[in-house]
Amino acid sequence: MRKVGIWSAPQDADDKYEEIIQRAIAPLGGWENFIKPGDLVLIKANEFIAVPAESGKTTHPALVLAVAKAARATGAREVIVGDLNDSIFQNFASYPEIYDYATLVNFGKLPHQHLELPGAQP
Repeated sequence: MRKVGIWSAPQDADDKYEEIIQRAIAPLGGWENFIKPGDLVLIKANEFIAVPAESGKTTHPALVLAVAKAARATGAREVIVGDLNDSIFQNFASYPEIYDYATLVNFGKLPHQHLELPGAQP
């Protein structure tokens, strides 16, 4: 059986995200149910445009920071937070402590190759 949950947060929730995500993940068995010691954790944040966090157009950096902290506390050896352009760096500029828990990455600048999947439809 799949479980889905939705939790809301007040507009000024910056310092409450850690508590909110702990309450959200608890009914699913806690972080340990998803992250094992030594895991590499990838967080694909929606940071496609450089806008203030309060705009609601991107994933709030404080929420991403809370998830990164939880992943490291659960034993992840590395946490990577990324999106497809450099907006991620601008959007996290007010959250420098992200670098204590994760590496920010522009996926568009990483080496990659395009693959064709037999039978896949465009």
